Amino acid sequence: MVNGFSGKNKTKKQLGLSLLEALVATAIVGIGFIAIFQMTKYSVESMAISSDRTKANYLVAMVAEDLIGNRHSKYGSEQFVDYLRSNVWKVESCKKAPRKKADSTTLYQDEEENAPKNKIRKWDELFSSDKHLKCRGSTASDTTSTADLTYSTKDTKRLKIITICDSGCDYESPGIYDKMYFGRMQVNMNEGKKRKFLYFQAHYVLDE
Repeated sequence: MVNGFSGKNKTKKQLGLSLLEALVATAIVGIGFIAIFQMTKYSVESMAISSDRTKANYLVAMVAEDLIGNRHSKYGSEQFVDYLRSNVWKVESCKKAPRKKADSTTLYQDEEENAPKNKIRKWDELFSSDKHLKCRGSTASDTTSTADLTYSTKDTKRLKIITICDSGCDYESPGIYDKMYFGRMQVNMNEGKKRKFLYFQAHYVLDE
């Protein structure tokens, strides 16, 4: 005996954690890591959606600028705005963008097409692939090749032109003698849950 204590009692005072205590500690640490992983995943998804919304702002403004800048151009026998009024431009599918650049061609490689046709082709290229805006809520409709996958998606893009005037327009309003063309550009994102709208004056014809 040393100072009234036996070696056996001294050993009992130095016992470590029990198996149950170790399991409880492991569970607590695991729950903490799960919460951290979920928070990280949410942050990454939020940044991706925020990035898409920023890109959508630029793309929608680009469409409006293209239309306003070419409002006097002819698409066939019609003015560009009149053609879009009767032919609503829209994209309801999404292609998987290739990881590698296929060639050095640009969006304006066909010089035989006029400006309005080139603009529409450019819009189709920019909005019909997931290179700029991600395809969410999509289902594959062609599985022949991974690079050529085409998706039907809720993330639609649509441009509609309406006219307002005194009579003979889409919307008639007494007192408005000039014919006004207004564009409505809509981009649905994140499975259609997030929407971007832009209303703008595309063209006008003065009453003479």
